[in-house]
Amino acid sequence: MTPLVSCVLLCTYPNRAAYIDEALLSYDLQTYPHRELLVVNDGVPLAAARDDVTILNIDPGRTIGEKRTIGLRVASGAWVATWDDDDFSFPERLETLVELADAQNASAARLSRMWIVDADMRIHCLVDSAAYQTGIVWRADALALGGYPPISYAEDMELSIRLAAAGLGTALCPEPLYAHRRHGANVTAARENLVDNIRRALPHALDAVPAAQARLDFLRAQPRDTLIVPS
Repeated sequence: MTPLVSCVLLCTYPNRAAYIDEALLSYDLQTYPHRELLVVNDGVPLAAARDDVTILNIDPGRTIGEKRTIGLRVASGAWVATWDDDDFSFPERLETLVELADAQNASAARLSRMWIVDADMRIHCLVDSAAYQTGIVWRADALALGGYPPISYAEDMELSIRLAAAGLGTALCPEPLYAHRRHGANVTAARENLVDNIRRALPHALDAVPAAQARLDFLRAQPRDTLIVPS
């Protein structure tokens, strides 16, 4: 049996509600069948609209790292995947990373390239990136290391460093199966913006943008199920 993957989405509902809807759609479109969605919400209380969705309504004031660790502790899956509420994961993301981590006997896996898009999901470029937000991690190993550090920037990178220091490997996948949205209200907005990301673009990948944009537009147009509702 394939291991369960818990996708932990952090949100402060209804902030970025339009973006969250697309993140939820990208969860539903995943080709990996054995998964669950765990929403850690510190905004207006939410309720789950489906059995494979669990809502944790928590008090505000927690760091992103603390919220990720809450999700890590409550998750049922052997693997835990970060699921940012303003980005879009292509359907093969989970399946590809689980297979890669299993093949390399790694404790984590992530993409090493991702598409950079603007607020309207228009692709601007492809970048080589650490892409920590695309990762999956073996839950038991992450918990053994204390989970994510209680910070709100680079908390996923810090966990990756802890894994490496403990001799636990991370597998890297070069397929760009992720659209990272730059919209001005990102947590990283004070450190980087759309222009900063474009400066890191891979020039040879420009020819691939039209096909990637067409696929992204097609996926975003798929029917959307209701996964979360205000309680």
